[in-house]
Amino acid sequence: CSSDLLGAPNIDSADCPLIDTAGYVLRGSEVSRLQRRLKDNEAVVNAISASAYTPIFEGVFEVSAALDPTNFKRACSSIARELKIISQSEPATFQEVERAKAASKTGRMHREETVDGVASAIVSGLCTPFKEKFEDIYDHLLVNLDPSEITEALIRSWNFDDVLIVALCDKTNAPSEDELTAAFSSGLMSAQGRSVKSRDQIKPSRSAADVHQFKIGEGISVVYRELPSSKMFSLTAATEGGQRGETLETAGTFHAMATL
Repeated sequence: CSSDLLGAPNIDSADCPLIDTAGYVLRGSEVSRLQRRLKDNEAVVNAISASAYTPIFEGVFEVSAALDPTNFKRACSSIARELKIISQSEPATFQEVERAKAASKTGRMHREETVDGVASAIVSGLCTPFKEKFEDIYDHLLVNLDPSEITEALIRSWNFDDVLIVALCDKTNAPSEDELTAAFSSGLMSAQGRSVKSRDQIKPSRSAADVHQFKIGEGISVVYRELPSSKMFSLTAATEGGQRGETLETAGTFHAMATL
């Protein structure tokens, strides 16, 4: 396991939704940058995440990955590269930001479905000067943000000379501090030569073209996608459920099954 920690604003800062959006762009969905580039294309991590922890005081921005110990240095370098280019040469695109806004809206709708979710939102708001109005103000800032503002917020929050790199592994495969520092610096340097890309220059995910679907039995289909660079096999089983598969009398059945 490996983590890279950078700075992040406090919860009542106008930069908070901007940094949160950067986290979503990096690893908020299956088509996010870290997922496509580090896991799918380069195959240097098994799983990866990115998020901002923004408490009352200044927080941290974290990128965490689960990986094979032999990939520590390569993954560290690739993470550094992606952090550098989103803050300088390849800012968040309009499509990426719109996807983040939609995800945030969906997340709020889901929180408001439960008492725990509502209570959590209220408590978070009470920690700020905006109190119960916090979530509405946050959503207003998020809906009206411009992608260029994300770059400006990242420049204000991130200092690549003050990054904390954490590696958890057995002693046999433990990389040295100098090795990780050199790998991170190498990733930053590799990002220097990347030119600024416009929205039209950024290629879409190839996932749609790589997907094959075929039936193997009555009502059973297989959706298959091959990634030649990946050394892993992942299988997900899914069935129709939720409101599509429930009546008024059986509402909630699939949710109960999932929690079990």
